[in-house]
Amino acid sequence: MGTSFYLKKCTYLTVLCMVLFACNKHKEEPYKFFVAGHTYGSPSDSSGGLHPPFLETLTEYNSSFPLEKGFLTGDIVKYPSVEKWEMVDEELADLDIDVRFVAGNHEYNDLELFESRYGKTFNSFVFKNDLFVVLDGNLNNWNISGVQLTFLKEALDSHTSAVENVFIFVHQIIFHDYLPVAANSDEGKGSPLTYETEVKPLLESLDNPVYLFAGDIGAFDWGPSLYHNQVNNVTYIASGMGSGLEDNFLVVEVDSRKRVSFTVVSLNGEDLGELESY
Repeated sequence: MGTSFYLKKCTYLTVLCMVLFACNKHKEEPYKFFVAGHTYGSPSDSSGGLHPPFLETLTEYNSSFPLEKGFLTGDIVKYPSVEKWEMVDEELADLDIDVRFVAGNHEYNDLELFESRYGKTFNSFVFKNDLFVVLDGNLNNWNISGVQLTFLKEALDSHTSAVENVFIFVHQIIFHDYLPVAANSDEGKGSPLTYETEVKPLLESLDNPVYLFAGDIGAFDWGPSLYHNQVNNVTYIASGMGSGLEDNFLVVEVDSRKRVSFTVVSLNGEDLGELESY
């Protein structure tokens, strides 16, 4: 009787340990990163450096809720020069955040300078079991095609079976013909755009949740500063600043179960609500 009791108890503990192990092995270390578009701010401001309300708000947020990474989704400086880029680098240095730059149309005013400082305009990396992809919408008139499309396919083929989430960052609204969003500028836009025929099927074929961020909105009061839509496994997001109305950046949180949530951080003090409401 006693031996049977202890065997049952040992069996129960063994099963419990196996269940706990199975649950815990799927847990990952949570983390946060920010996404900010059109960070030179107002089109009427040519002083250089990051939009002051953005830098101030980001600094305050990061002091309370430390961020591990950040993505500036294009139009980081209005007139690129060594002096302007050094201003941006110095402003970001105090934050202790790994910030990646996405090339916008303003960065292309001196592409050689941009690449000499920050490397290729499209790249990818894996961080905490998620895939991050930076794309360049300037290369082929807002289309991801040619060498860049091959790069995207290879990045997805190489990593998506082993990662959980896929985060993609680009400046232009490359999905504009599929989901029309009023962009700050149509500079360089081709017609038609091939997102729906070339990129969308690629992303929707994945088992992973995909989050596609664009940054060319928010500079003018006639356009939106936030956009959100989800179609199948792909979530489309755009955010930006500069108009003084609903200026914002986004904080993305990935929890220990790899679930993704968003916080809209206002630069003007107003309550902008949930990203999903835009």
